[in-house]
Amino acid sequence: QLGRAGGPPRQLLPVPAAGHQTVAVLSGAASVTASSYGSWIADTQQDDPASAFDGNPATAWEEGNEWSPVKQWIQIGFAGRPDLPASIGIRLLDDSTTREIASLLRVSTAAGSVTTRVAATGEVQPLKVVPGRTSWLRITIAGARRVHLGYPGAGISDVLIPGVQVTRLLQPAQDPAGTQAASTVF
Repeated sequence: QLGRAGGPPRQLLPVPAAGHQTVAVLSGAASVTASSYGSWIADTQQDDPASAFDGNPATAWEEGNEWSPVKQWIQIGFAGRPDLPASIGIRLLDDSTTREIASLLRVSTAAGSVTTRVAATGEVQPLKVVPGRTSWLRITIAGARRVHLGYPGAGISDVLIPGVQVTRLLQPAQDPAGTQAASTVF
């Protein structure tokens, strides 16, 4: 019997589920990746790497290495090849006195790499970039403060690149015309 223990589930879908999946897609970037993310001790889905590029200071990327944030990185693959300026804005995740926080950040692009010493603040501050066209940008934590085993990981709340704002969207299944089940109004 449908829906009974040991039986097939009761489906409330207008079409068979196979091949009809809602998936997450990015808008504003080709890709966003990271060496790690989230807490190793708690469920923190809001610490997705794309959150560092969404322009919302209430969301962030948090690295997920329990030992040290040093050498952890976040990278954006641009949809095109923007001409980056010599400086962009960055806002570090600084929501707790026990959170590890970056002190030195290395920015790498196709045009080269440069390192910037950053203040321990959640305010927007400048981050050096080798200017020029690139299809990607990587920020690596090269130094950190308040590093202790078990502390919440270092993170980035915002990377402010002119003309770039990333949003993670849900894309519903794209059914070809004419194959959907008839609708019923109750």
